[in-house]
Amino acid sequence: MRRRPEVSMRLRPGAPVAGSEVVVETVLAVPSRTPVDSVEVRLSGHESFALQTGHARVARVPLVHLVARFAPGLLDPGEHRLPARFALPGGAPGAYPGRFVAVAYEVSVAVAIPWWPDRHARFLLPVRSAPRPVTPRAVMFASRVEGPGGGGETYA
Repeated sequence: MRRRPEVSMRLRPGAPVAGSEVVVETVLAVPSRTPVDSVEVRLSGHESFALQTGHARVARVPLVHLVARFAPGLLDPGEHRLPARFALPGGAPGAYPGRFVAVAYEVSVAVAIPWWPDRHARFLLPVRSAPRPVTPRAVMFASRVEGPGGGGETYA
């Protein structure tokens, strides 16, 4: 009897950085011979923030939406690996699960099986912000705005 495959995911690198490439490997564990119309892997990211406190009004701003589609075919029993490469945008913020502001990335997998319930799975993606280059510059710390020996007010 036909059964839906189990879906898992592997990432390379394990914690992707904005502005780099990530390989999402979808692993399908197929218990019995199963035809598929398509396998679709979507990487999406959004920023959400509360517009009003005390209400359920939340605004969502899309950051990225990328799709990889695999051809139809017949899956034999066993494990099938479907790698997809995605380029994350350079200026994208890292994932952040805040109370009033949040940034989330996810990978969703849809396996379309003809004349059978489709298999859907979702996984959170731990995207990190790209490191900012540090430019050395001189910084002065003083107890007075006028500098040492000035006649102005002191700051504690």
